[in-house]
Amino acid sequence: MYNHLLSLLLLLGFFLTPQQMAQQLLKKTVIDLPRIEVKGTLEGTPATPLTIVYDRQKDEATLTAGTTATVFAAEKMPPWLRLFFWKNTDLKGTEQADLFVAYLGKLGIDTEKKLLATTGPEGELLYLFGRDAATSDAPHLALYRTNMLPFRLSAGGVEAIFSDYHKSVLPLAFPGRIELRENGTVITYSFVRDEYR
Repeated sequence: MYNHLLSLLLLLGFFLTPQQMAQQLLKKTVIDLPRIEVKGTLEGTPATPLTIVYDRQKDEATLTAGTTATVFAAEKMPPWLRLFFWKNTDLKGTEQADLFVAYLGKLGIDTEKKLLATTGPEGELLYLFGRDAATSDAPHLALYRTNMLPFRLSAGGVEAIFSDYHKSVLPLAFPGRIELRENGTVITYSFVRDEYR
């Protein structure tokens, strides 16, 4: 009986529309403050202090690694940052979700294609948008099925993997670890609280 009920719940979740899933994602990740600051480190030897500051009024994120600051304004913001710094917080949930789904479309992610997969850490279930087969290499966004937080974003030749939300300086809204892979290079940002360092 329990297995049948679990299967039914999984299927019901799988039939959520892209807009419904986007709305759930945005509820979790969007922090409705005019200015958000997240401190962490750029992993390496030695680790480099890292700060991300998002100014919602300007729709601008400044990523500072050590003493080097890089500013990403509006359309120039990398998609892996845009997942967590969303400007349109004054819109209703459905309007935000529609804009977010349109944004994913601009990244080449076909949100009408979706797949339920067990490729998450420790075999966790994921919803994959943009793929209709596990072997596809199409641009996609993978969300943890349990909480609709981003697990992986692959678009524009960059793959970002998000993990350790529970250890984050902004728990359950921002990942504690972001791993960026591009052209064989891996960059890892850590935003974990002191007790996990």
